[in-house]
Amino acid sequence: MGEWNTTLRPIIIKDFSDNTYRIPGIIGIAAVLMEEDNVSDSGAEAGHQALNNFIRTSINDFISNITLLEFANTTNPKEVLDAKIEDLKKQMIDQSESIVKDAIVNKQPWYSDLWAWVNADDKAGSEIWLFDQDEIVSKRYHIHLNTTWFKEGEWEIHGDVNAPNPCQSQLVAVNQQKHRIKQIEDSIRALQAEMRKLPPAHRAVILAEINEIKAKQLEPAKTQLKALEKALQMCYTRVSIRPDLSTIGTAVLRP
Repeated sequence: MGEWNTTLRPIIIKDFSDNTYRIPGIIGIAAVLMEEDNVSDSGAEAGHQALNNFIRTSINDFISNITLLEFANTTNPKEVLDAKIEDLKKQMIDQSESIVKDAIVNKQPWYSDLWAWVNADDKAGSEIWLFDQDEIVSKRYHIHLNTTWFKEGEWEIHGDVNAPNPCQSQLVAVNQQKHRIKQIEDSIRALQAEMRKLPPAHRAVILAEINEIKAKQLEPAKTQLKALEKALQMCYTRVSIRPDLSTIGTAVLRP
């Protein structure tokens, strides 16, 4: 369905005592699935644009209307913000269907509305995902999202939120070593399958080959994997889990 790139920056709030609070930047993804049925293409596109405008306006108004007073007398301003965000999500989900339908009715001529009324657009499902900087870092810079709706058929939407991983080289080394171990294990399984086909008197040679591969290749490879995984974990430990700036890569959704 597309990709979107952005840069997340934390929200800095100061109270009346000049104390500074850092609230992680947030990325959000909203999806509403409507069954088109007999609605015209122009009507469907009007509904699409109305939904985009509604979400954009709701979020902008939400940000503009945040006041310091709402965070006064609290030791955890992020909890207050999280509660407000949950209210925003519920509002957008509750109102999205009527926003889309009103836009469709206003766009189509009366005879199209009459035909569409017979089997008008049905909302098959909706979902809103929100992730903040700290959560993205704690999930190792990659979050997979998906949901399935079972109204008007079966529908699935999935995608990924990715951020630049400062430990990418260590992660690649770990994955490459895992692949190497899999190749060694596959070769052992192939030899074991071959050995099972042979008469018992001829199995000793292949069994010796399998044991040699295990001792000289598989076990050293597993030992090296542990060292690489330790280096990766140390890298993640060194990286601050509360960065001042986190650059988010792509958010990709595929139906």
